[in-house]
Amino acid sequence: MNTNAYEGETFPVQENSKIMKKILKFLGDNLIILAGAGLFIVLFYTNAWAQKYFVDQEHGDNYNSGLSWEEAKLTILSAMELTEPGDVIAVAAGIYLGPHNINSGITLEGGYPAGGGERDWKINLTILDGAQAGSVVLADNSFGAVLDGVTITNGNNAYGGGITCSNSDLTIKNCYIKENTAKDGAGIHAQNFQGVIEANTIVSNLAQEDGGGIWFKDSTAIIRRNFISRNRARSGAGVYCSGKAKGSGNISGNKIIENQALKNGGGFYFDGYKGKIESNIIQENRTLKGGGGGIYALDYSGRLANNLIAYNSSTIGGGIYAADFLPDSLIINNTVVANSSASGVADGVAAYYLKGKVRNNIFCDNGREDLLTFGNLDITHCLVGGLKKHRNFFLNPRFVNPKAGDFRLLASSPCIDKGVKKNVPTHDLTGKARHQGDGIDIGAYEFGGALQDADRDGYISIKYGGKDCNDRNPRIHPGAREIYNDGKDQNCDGQDSIGIETLEKALMEMNCDVFDVCTQKETLHKLLGQFQNSLNIAQSNSNIAQRKRALARLLDRFKRKFITRINGCDRVETPEPNDWIRECSAQEELLPLAQNLAHSIRTEINR
Repeated sequence: MNTNAYEGETFPVQENSKIMKKILKFLGDNLIILAGAGLFIVLFYTNAWAQKYFVDQEHGDNYNSGLSWEEAKLTILSAMELTEPGDVIAVAAGIYLGPHNINSGITLEGGYPAGGGERDWKINLTILDGAQAGSVVLADNSFGAVLDGVTITNGNNAYGGGITCSNSDLTIKNCYIKENTAKDGAGIHAQNFQGVIEANTIVSNLAQEDGGGIWFKDSTAIIRRNFISRNRARSGAGVYCSGKAKGSGNISGNKIIENQALKNGGGFYFDGYKGKIESNIIQENRTLKGGGGGIYALDYSGRLANNLIAYNSSTIGGGIYAADFLPDSLIINNTVVANSSASGVADGVAAYYLKGKVRNNIFCDNGREDLLTFGNLDITHCLVGGLKKHRNFFLNPRFVNPKAGDFRLLASSPCIDKGVKKNVPTHDLTGKARHQGDGIDIGAYEFGGALQDADRDGYISIKYGGKDCNDRNPRIHPGAREIYNDGKDQNCDGQDSIGIETLEKALMEMNCDVFDVCTQKETLHKLLGQFQNSLNIAQSNSNIAQRKRALARLLDRFKRKFITRINGCDRVETPEPNDWIRECSAQEELLPLAQNLAHSIRTEINR
């Protein structure tokens, strides 16, 4: 019997916990007749008596108590039936078929190894699988619940393939939400939602209508630090929002990349949204037939600030399509650059009857037209073509390395200290405090006030937050061509790439007495031959795209076949080959060779 100790006594955990919770419920129901000290007692015991339950697909059994890893439950549902508000369900790696209902006040956290141990949700994948039979996770009138560190996949439902929640304040964090389908809200569908969606990866979800990644309505959600990519929908492929909530939301620090909408809003679609949209990277999204490759927004009320909106495309308003913004709206310190439109109309921004203010923005290098306006636009202190009044101007912004997508400002930029100070964000897109110099800089990035590129190779020194590992040598930077086996790291990836000849020599000298290493040597030889063949194709045809495709296929085969199983090692799928190979300590001789081959292939792909 599992027991806890308190002042030298022992007592059954589960039985006494339930009794105490009933007492607490009675006290809570009659709280109106309690005062001062009574409230303190309720809060103290609610926290002290929270219970933790354990679920393990590999070792669990639903006849177990669930109170330890040794007594783990087999299914999440079995553990959920025991819970009261404040309890935690710890779930080991494995595949758990849904649906999964989340009760109020419960924390469901994945990422534990089978049998228990240190939690790491990136390695120990706790997969909640919908089996195409409905939503994977449901939260209806669920308050104070937390969903943390699980993979949510293979859901299929009219509303919310991955997660559907209504009238709730669920916190969703550290989750991997992928490959779900729905009519609306393929990844997450939320209505009347006041919760938090934070630090999740939301990718490859498909909505037949709206909201590929996230769909929410009449909500004041906090959506921050998520990676939302490769989702598809009719409108709002990344995030779709409609309706008017009583409060104000906050969408900040997200990366919205490579989402695709058939109609409007490749990255974001907003209709009636109220709140902050700040410090997001909105890049390479597109619409096929409509407007707003990056952002499509109607009736917006709030502050759109510190966003990088780049390389998006649509029929009109490649970067932003905006209409009927309310008087309290503010568009400030954004960088809108390198967007395009199929029609050639408003490649950067299409602005229709905006009643708010536009300040301190960079609109440049967007196809043929950076800004198209209808109605009187209150715009000042912006770098934009065609509006040379109200302290607007149009000069080369002097970005650090625009060809490499680095839109920070060089020391010679005319955007430094040229912005208006009122209502600016306290920090820039990277989190750097504003302001650094005598005034506010224009655009999403605040200049650091020091020489950031000493060797003038277009890359910022690591000292100033960049990635140039040697700012004294213009031949060494993240975009440089790596020279194999010369003892130098030209491309700043942390190591010198080893050439094919060196790998071949090492394979020939390898000892074959340990396990069945020779079999793996043969596989590596074949991979090396394919690698050399891909390089030969590129050299003979001068076809870089063809080489990259061939190498990408090679690396994919390397991941799927060679690294998925080496004598006696369990199959473990991870994004990087090196992570998996480290699990097979018996293959110590193969480890550095396989790592170097994978590294060399990736180096060639990135050239």
